[in-house]
Amino acid sequence: MLNLLEEKIKTAQQSIHSIQESRNNETKSSAGDKYVTARAVMQLELEKEGQVLHQLLHQQNEVQKIKKLIAHDKEVYDVAFTRGKDIFGSVGADGSVRMFDLRSLEHSTIIYEDKKSRPLLRLAWNKQDPNYLATLLLDDKQTLILDVRIPS
Repeated sequence: MLNLLEEKIKTAQQSIHSIQESRNNETKSSAGDKYVTARAVMQLELEKEGQVLHQLLHQQNEVQKIKKLIAHDKEVYDVAFTRGKDIFGSVGADGSVRMFDLRSLEHSTIIYEDKKSRPLLRLAWNKQDPNYLATLLLDDKQTLILDVRIPS
């Protein structure tokens, strides 16, 4: 995911550079209105690409924060975000569900730990009520429904 973001950032930077060059090379012609209109359009494109670049850099920063997290004792198998942009959970081979807040990544809350340390494969938040999430245990036919307000 980080490589894809880096490619998009590079493309946005190249686009900004190209627009700036075009704007700077635009020569004033006898049709003054055409010159002014072309520069205005280029300025709008430049602002739009600047916003895209800003969003991509923000996303890259958030991904790098997440990438540095060390919370599970074994591999992480799934990550899911709540409706908001700050809270997410993860499940993994250690049999635990952990909840994180992007505003404070130093800590995580353990929502659930399987007594037998069986791996948890998937994680999904309830779309109507973000207090509930579901997870699947390896080699088990049941789905665990967890209330994040009551860690178990």
